[in-house]
Amino acid sequence: EERNMLRKNFWKFAFLAVAMIFCTGIVVGACYSAKTGGETDSALHEYLNGFFQGYAADQNRLSVFQNSLLRNLKLFFLLFASAFFRGGILLIGAGVFSKGFVSGFTTAAFAKYYGIRGLLIPAASMVSNLLFLPALLGFSVCGIWLAAKKQKKDKNVLRSFFLLSAICLTIFCVKSFFDGYVTTTFMKLLIPFVTVV
Repeated sequence: EERNMLRKNFWKFAFLAVAMIFCTGIVVGACYSAKTGGETDSALHEYLNGFFQGYAADQNRLSVFQNSLLRNLKLFFLLFASAFFRGGILLIGAGVFSKGFVSGFTTAAFAKYYGIRGLLIPAASMVSNLLFLPALLGFSVCGIWLAAKKQKKDKNVLRSFFLLSAICLTIFCVKSFFDGYVTTTFMKLLIPFVTVV
């Protein structure tokens, strides 16, 4: 009974901790974006204008897909490899934090330069994020569980983890496909409603 209680508490605590790390990353990223100024601020504004122009010209789909796939694969393999040693718990936390940071930073940047209408652009990726975020958080929690586990050579445990990894890898790849070919379609429709200056 004590072991079962510990397991239940571990899963609850781990999920809560991972969710808090992700949310902290969002807040820090948003604050950092809001405080940028000078040359960095101008460069970011120019980049976003070019970003919009590329979407309007329908030039970015393949590039967005490739960049998203590369980022998601890097994140996946970081989480996967970190699950096999105790210190990997910190790396998993860092990976989740960085994903939250990027999300917070980009969302805040759109709002900063284009006002409330700028939030329409991050909203276009909401469909893919509804699939991606639960997979990210769940995979991270399972990675922490395996990293904290003393006996990592249990065949059933490894078989279950590899199966979960395959499912999450598929979801990460689907997320990239959505980013490149579905989200971009929504963005192209929304761009006329966003003031680009």
